[in-house]
Amino acid sequence: MFSDISNVENIDNYLPILNGCINAELTIIFLCVYEFFVSQKLRIWYKTFQLTALVFDISAMLLILILTRYLYKFIFGTFHIFYFIGLAIILQILYTCFFALLVNHYWLKNDIFSFQKKYIAEIGFGKFLLYSVFVMVLACLMSSYYSTTSTNSNIINLILSIYFYSFMINEV
Repeated sequence: MFSDISNVENIDNYLPILNGCINAELTIIFLCVYEFFVSQKLRIWYKTFQLTALVFDISAMLLILILTRYLYKFIFGTFHIFYFIGLAIILQILYTCFFALLVNHYWLKNDIFSFQKKYIAEIGFGKFLLYSVFVMVLACLMSSYYSTTSTNSNIINLILSIYFYSFMINEV
């Protein structure tokens, strides 16, 4: 059911990891569309920034997962999905704390940072952190699952995900 995605030298895992991150983000958009998340700011985030929001969120997840893959071999011997998720959560928490600090003390004009500052103020740092951890857990599980499927399946998944994103983002 889950495959080892911890080896940073295994470049075959990058497509499944990309798919995992994209589909974790699409899951959040889906939950936002059907109002499982009741944050008006989150809806505005996706509506206002659209593709930029998607790229911003996915690239942050990808960077954290790449760092997780790099550090995993130094901390753990063999792959276990729960250890991998645990390490990814620790790195996600560190990233989220650093990001919140940066957003709250950023002195230059930046629309994304200004928006994120208001979003964190609306829902509180605890919920912001919980959301970040939830998305990372989804990304880890989905990435590990997608690594059990063929490259062809991953390419089709990527195309379908991009296709459905265009419809979902306009429903937010």
